[in-house]
Amino acid sequence: MFPVERKFYKCDHCGNLFLAHQDGQAIPLCCAAPMRMLTPNQDDGMLIPSHWPRIIVNTDENTVHVKVGMIQHPMDANHYIRWLLCIQNNHTLLRYFKPGGKPEMIFPLHEPDATLAAYSYCEPHGLWAAVYGLPEIVVGG
Repeated sequence: MFPVERKFYKCDHCGNLFLAHQDGQAIPLCCAAPMRMLTPNQDDGMLIPSHWPRIIVNTDENTVHVKVGMIQHPMDANHYIRWLLCIQNNHTLLRYFKPGGKPEMIFPLHEPDATLAAYSYCEPHGLWAAVYGLPEIVVGG
């Protein structure tokens, strides 16, 4: 489904998260137990408008702007976007957020035809993902 796929794992005991950059057979351990692999949410209900990463490419300025949600996501102490991970071919960018922050990031477009993917992690609703083209907004050209 995602051309630039990463595997994410979560410890059900302490909440630690782990990102596997390469595909392997090993399952990470935490708190003396195997971690649970996360899959991006596919919810078609009310959660999508505020959780799905939006990838906005501006070819005139050679930038990529990634925002979380079509509507503003809450950034409260118990409900916020914990991090946003963006992948552009061989480049991976990770940004952490705190309650009260603004869950978005802007970075250079390294290659105009690059494959772009974005992952967001919400406390408490979990992992969300998008690939450029699903959804997309293109400016310039």
